Amino acid sequence: MSKIINGRLFVWSLRMDAVFIFLIMILSCNYLSAQRAVITNSLDNTVSIIDISTNEVIETINVGNDPFGIAVNDKGTKAYIANNDDNTVSVLDMSTYEITDTISVEFSPTGMIISPNDSFLYVTNVIGGTINIIPTHIDTVTDTITVGFYPWGISISPEGNEVYVTNFFSNTVSVINTLIKTVTNTYDVGMAPIGITVSQSGDRIYTVNSSDNTVSVLNSLDGSLVKNLDVGLSPYAIALSPDGEKLFVSNFGENTITVINAIEDEISDVITVGLGPIGIDFSLDGNSIYVPSFNDSLVSVIDYDTHVVTQTINVGMQPASFGNFIPNEMISTTIETESNELVKINAFPNPVKDFLSIVLTTEDNMIHSGIRDYVIYDSQGRLIIQKQVADSTNELIINVSELSHGNYFVKLTGDGWTETIDVVKM
Repeated sequence: MSKIINGRLFVWSLRMDAVFIFLIMILSCNYLSAQRAVITNSLDNTVSIIDISTNEVIETINVGNDPFGIAVNDKGTKAYIANNDDNTVSVLDMSTYEITDTISVEFSPTGMIISPNDSFLYVTNVIGGTINIIPTHIDTVTDTITVGFYPWGISISPEGNEVYVTNFFSNTVSVINTLIKTVTNTYDVGMAPIGITVSQSGDRIYTVNSSDNTVSVLNSLDGSLVKNLDVGLSPYAIALSPDGEKLFVSNFGENTITVINAIEDEISDVITVGLGPIGIDFSLDGNSIYVPSFNDSLVSVIDYDTHVVTQTINVGMQPASFGNFIPNEMISTTIETESNELVKINAFPNPVKDFLSIVLTTEDNMIHSGIRDYVIYDSQGRLIIQKQVADSTNELIINVSELSHGNYFVKLTGDGWTETIDVVKM
């Protein structure tokens, strides 16, 4: 039996599959540690950290001037905060809640998105009319792309091959090929677009048009208009639910959220929230929606199924969190193998939608026993996937896209060790 040195999730080291399956059935649970929301408070020049398990603010951190936009990486280890008034991006370590770096960008950074593989951060500079590209391993601007007039919101295709940018005064969306780092198309949309998102399949682009109170639905292949949807007054941001079935639009001018059936592209409900809603994001289990209200310094918590506001949370002054502000969590545990080698196992993202990455590390970066095979069980202990790895590896990517939503147990085996991690499939 391997020894657990520092486990963050339930982990078992077992020799007998019969015992292993029995324990899975007994101990099965939907366990995620330290689910947090990062709220940018633009007037206070701070961010508030909310513990989602209690819906209480647990930390308040000073950042730059007028923090507005935000992006968090898939691993859940970093948050990037766009400081609109001092042309910087603050880098927040999500384990220590310390600012580890400040990145100089161009004028008025506002919207941000991180590529699906966590490799690049894209930043819209509203006054500069540009997009800055920042490789996340160095956190320094390496490329700048000119787009339309007043670029504001930003999103990315599921594969990460295209970035979409709303141009507020141009009434357009710029399409950037991320491989060649060039604008390859420009699509017409409604008046004064701000928020933008993409369907899970990547075939639809949704833009929030703040001056004509609509959402434009575009075919992503050619930019053709599928339909316009009437929403509330002065709509701002838009977010797609983790299950891909609903879109939520914040209507800044009338203090509501419009709910759109993303399958039919039809309005299905309107929810009253706090004053001046901006950002929208979801708890990791998809059961709750979090909406900061800019004009009353609150975050509304909405039940996903009933569309009822169940709680409000006091945060700093003028909260915005324009972007993705609830990070995924990285499973991290350290084991001691039979050869007395200390190995850290990191698995991310959790929850996972398509691909689960597993990385083994040691202090000296010399791992003598990599992953030889893995087995995936569902929450009832039934074997779902069993595969051998051709060559023992320290890095493994598992395709879980075909699995149903729910809890799964991934049993990893190497020479002299066996560990099991609990992951959640979105």
